[in-house]
Amino acid sequence: MSATLVTDIKERGPLLSVGAISMDLMHCADDCAMLAAAGISMLHFDVMDGVFVPQLTVGPHFVKAFGKHFLRDVHLMVSDPIAAIPSYGASGADCITVQVESPCQIHKALSLIAQQTNQNDPKRGIVAGIAILPSTPVTALEPFVEIVDMVTIVTVDPGYSPAVFAESTTRRVRLIREMFAYCGKQVLIGIDGAITRSTMGMAHVLSPDIVVSGSAIFENRLIKENVEALTQGLIGYANKSV
Repeated sequence: MSATLVTDIKERGPLLSVGAISMDLMHCADDCAMLAAAGISMLHFDVMDGVFVPQLTVGPHFVKAFGKHFLRDVHLMVSDPIAAIPSYGASGADCITVQVESPCQIHKALSLIAQQTNQNDPKRGIVAGIAILPSTPVTALEPFVEIVDMVTIVTVDPGYSPAVFAESTTRRVRLIREMFAYCGKQVLIGIDGAITRSTMGMAHVLSPDIVVSGSAIFENRLIKENVEALTQGLIGYANKSV
């Protein structure tokens, strides 16, 4: 468990985590420079294997290529996360998240994440995260309350179009907060999926620690303006909670 990094993110948040695979892959260095100049400190990597979800995206070498300039948040939407975790730990991930729906022993996966050494700063560990899809009951998280550092509420069905923000998200976040509060556990709350200028209003009451946004950041190549608009919305709503 990574109490140091969890506390650091809590204190710095709410953070806008930018979906790296939405970048112009021919100009990643330029995009990263613009993101850093706009105040972005975290990148989100959607790792899809074409089995657990339809798309096939990126691997550990892609994550490693971004260096230590950003916190690297790796979301494993794969059928065998246990096999993948060590390579992403070695790639410089600061957070590794597995899906609760993955066909593996989730306890083992989360424990394996906690065993990884943070390549950027060995003293702060790696955040062990678990993500949950819109159709999965939140009670599926209950067995992992004691060993998880972050819960990401996925608001869309990943890999399918159109991406529509699930209306049940507010209710689900409330139930998850109650579950962890009952156990006296501090956990990071992330929101991932269909976060744009128009949907930030639907997310505003959730008081997340991390919000993931991808294509909306790079829309029309207006990176600075898009980051500012989403960040202002996120900070403006940060003190309102469900």
